[in-house]
Amino acid sequence: MAKGYEIECQFVLPGPPPPRLLRGSRRRIVQGYVFHADDDPVMRLRREGSSLILTFKGRGLAKRREKNKPGERWIFDMFWSKTEGCRIEKMRYRIPYG
Repeated sequence: MAKGYEIECQFVLPGPPPPRLLRGSRRRIVQGYVFHADDDPVMRLRREGSSLILTFKGRGLAKRREKNKPGERWIFDMFWSKTEGCRIEKMRYRIPYG
C-alpha cells in the first residue's frame, strides 16, 4: 500500500496550453468521496480506465497523510452509492515539460 502526504497546490497559468500538447496522453478519471461526520473526507474512490484506487485520507487541509490501495470491484461498488453528491469527473493530460 503506497502512503505519503498529499500537499494541495494551485497554479495560475497564463493561458491554456497549445492544442498540440493536448493531443497526447489523456485519461478520464471519475472519483467520489466518503465523508466523516465532521465534513472531512476520509476515503476517495477513483476509477481511471479499468483501474480502481482507494485512498484513505488523514486529517488536514493543506497537507494530509494519504494511503493508496488498489481497489477491488466489490469494495468500489459497495461504497460508490455513499459518494452521491460528492463526485467529480476530470481529464488528466500528460504534457511534456520544456
